[in-house]
Amino acid sequence: MTLRVEETKVVTIDDQTLAVDTLPDNVQQLVAFYDDWKQREVDLRSELMAMQAAMRTMQQQIAQAVKASQDAVVAEAEAEAANDSSVDNVSDDTEDGEDNA
Repeated sequence: MTLRVEETKVVTIDDQTLAVDTLPDNVQQLVAFYDDWKQREVDLRSELMAMQAAMRTMQQQIAQAVKASQDAVVAEAEAEAANDSSVDNVSDDTEDGEDNA
């Protein structure tokens, strides 16, 4: 949905309200430029709001990806530690160097 700026129909100058279509052509052209710029401003604000929302979503995705990566590293380290511990327990059974079989 695009917000549309309404065409300026009247201007107030020094407490006088004047219809734009009764003003000289050069003034009407200036008012038309103003309306165009006002529309551009509205369009840019809308685009900025959409971009900011997209950036917030991207920040959340980055944070989730970093946390998942860190969790994977921790899980791998814990698995290696558990594996090393079970290997140590096996070697502890023959600690005196003799075969107990």
